[in-house]
Amino acid sequence: MKVSLLAAAAGFLLGSAVRPASAQFPMDGTPGGPQRMHKAKENQVKKEEIADTIMEGHMERALHRMESKEKQELNQALVERGSLVLADGSVIESNKDAGEQVIDPRTPKGFGNPFFRAIHVEQNIKVNNLLTEFEQKELARLKWQQDEDLKKNVTDEINIGTGWTPFIAMGEMTTSAVRGPEFMSMMEVSAHKIIRRVCQDCEDDYKDIYYKRLNGDYMRSLFTMLKDGPFDDIDYKSTRNECWVDFTLHSTYEDAIAGTNPWQHCHPDTKRFQVGKDVGFPSYSGPEKHDANNMNKGSKGVADYAFYYETSNWIPTAGTWRLDIGGKRDGVDIENYHVAKISEYLDLSLHRIARWVCNDCVGVYKDVYFRHTAPPGISVANVEYFLLENFRPFGVDHFEFNQDFKIYSTYQDAIDDKNAWEHCDVLPPNTYGFPAGCRPKRNDAQIPNQWVRVSVKGGSIMNKYKEGVGAQHTCLYVEAADEAPDREKWMSDDEEM
Repeated sequence: MKVSLLAAAAGFLLGSAVRPASAQFPMDGTPGGPQRMHKAKENQVKKEEIADTIMEGHMERALHRMESKEKQELNQALVERGSLVLADGSVIESNKDAGEQVIDPRTPKGFGNPFFRAIHVEQNIKVNNLLTEFEQKELARLKWQQDEDLKKNVTDEINIGTGWTPFIAMGEMTTSAVRGPEFMSMMEVSAHKIIRRVCQDCEDDYKDIYYKRLNGDYMRSLFTMLKDGPFDDIDYKSTRNECWVDFTLHSTYEDAIAGTNPWQHCHPDTKRFQVGKDVGFPSYSGPEKHDANNMNKGSKGVADYAFYYETSNWIPTAGTWRLDIGGKRDGVDIENYHVAKISEYLDLSLHRIARWVCNDCVGVYKDVYFRHTAPPGISVANVEYFLLENFRPFGVDHFEFNQDFKIYSTYQDAIDDKNAWEHCDVLPPNTYGFPAGCRPKRNDAQIPNQWVRVSVKGGSIMNKYKEGVGAQHTCLYVEAADEAPDREKWMSDDEEM
């Protein structure tokens, strides 16, 4: 009986396993069963894939919620413990002032700082002991002037930022930083030959004007033409000033550099040489139309204005004729002050480079660079004498050509120590200043009078040879100590023009 039951069960199971489903072989005998079976299988696979995709989406959302929660908890912890920024670097506004203590304004300066006295009191005493009485007085005067300028809020740093040096300053824009006597020598090494006028009491279109010189055909009379007039297009004391030929006017520094958007109305002084009628910059000129209310001088002349040239990284020390640096400050001759410091300037300069500019020289002698290549700490006694009056490339201690110094035709070559000049003639002593008989190549022709000739004694200029010997329009510069040059620490605006 048991055997029969087992056989029946086995038969049932076998029959179930091999009997085709109705989807495979329809009961009505419709053909295509295998194809339908394959189609059903494909549908099943697709359903499973869709189910997997849905599941993955649920898992991603769950993970995102977990990460968001963890980030919130972390940021909350950062806020609570006083951190200044969140995990992503953004500032926590509520913690910006955390830990700061409000100080009573009556608290003495430096209170609670054990180093304040050592830094601001004792150190100043030591420094003052190293200064001469004149230098101490000068520092005190400069500090007073700085305080006064800050009170009036009219210092050139405040009004126009860095990169500009004032050479004329009037009215409320007066400042001790004026460098009028250096006008010609500094224009010579100006980056773009651009002059800027800033005017406090002018109309908006005239508050900031840029004068771009298009050529070098001008003398110191340009200084007077800008300030007092006549600002015209006629040859005035060897200075031509014709609009669009000798200069252009612009409303922005960028336009002046690029030569774009020049003023369309350029009107000279038409009442030239009539007593009391001369008018200064910019005369009747305007961006688009005639104007008579914003000039330096005249019946409606403005009072508070200043002129600036582009600040250069070169300190002018001694100039002749066109590039002469005439005048005094506080009774001290400006050129003699600088000449006596040439050696010091060279030791402190950025690359220990001096530069000689010559207007009436030719070829490579128009702009020549001297670089002191001796080891740091080795100076040349009376170097101003050798550069200005008696340039001797051989036979002087620490002053041997291509050993202690080199000569170059460009500033970049001097910095990179490339293309140094190869030859210097030995010339009679006490006759030639820099660069004397030196030239780039031995076989280059020796051209006469391509050197400076200034008589120097004891650090002071005794005489300037202007005719027959040496070039006429020259200036010797020394590279400043850093990229933002500080010309000198003196003096008042009492300058002789």
